[in-house]
Amino acid sequence: MGYRSSFRVSDDNGFVMVVALQILLILMIIGVAAVMTTNIELQIVGNEKNARQAFYVAESGWQRAFQVVENSGDKALDYINPLNFDDDRVAVVIDQPLTSGNLYSYQINRGSPTKAPGSGKDYLKFNYQVNSVATGINNAATEIEVIIEKVSR
Repeated sequence: MGYRSSFRVSDDNGFVMVVALQILLILMIIGVAAVMTTNIELQIVGNEKNARQAFYVAESGWQRAFQVVENSGDKALDYINPLNFDDDRVAVVIDQPLTSGNLYSYQINRGSPTKAPGSGKDYLKFNYQVNSVATGINNAATEIEVIIEKVSR
């Protein structure tokens, strides 16, 4: 009678190590992709913040221009600054700092006056076009155009 052994030698340890390294490689790739995606998202959020801030600065610029128009009295901006323009520009304000790193500029253009509907014959309606431009951090820029109507004598 022969003796038969049921003991078998196998080398499964090497296979487990290869599978474990493959799983670690996949997890590392997922981790690197997550870090890159997070960095891109942070840049997008930062750019959106800068653009939003530039928009608010441009909005402040046109509101300051509105104050100039509103405070011009009954002369309806015949002359509100020492600049003498050959065209319909009434006022130009350039590169005013508003917040850290943000500048705004605005220009007020006056259209031809028309008779104000529903008013007496001495009343005229003046249209002012205000262009407000803001530049902010990382070259964020916004331009806002507003039409202001004013009735005056």
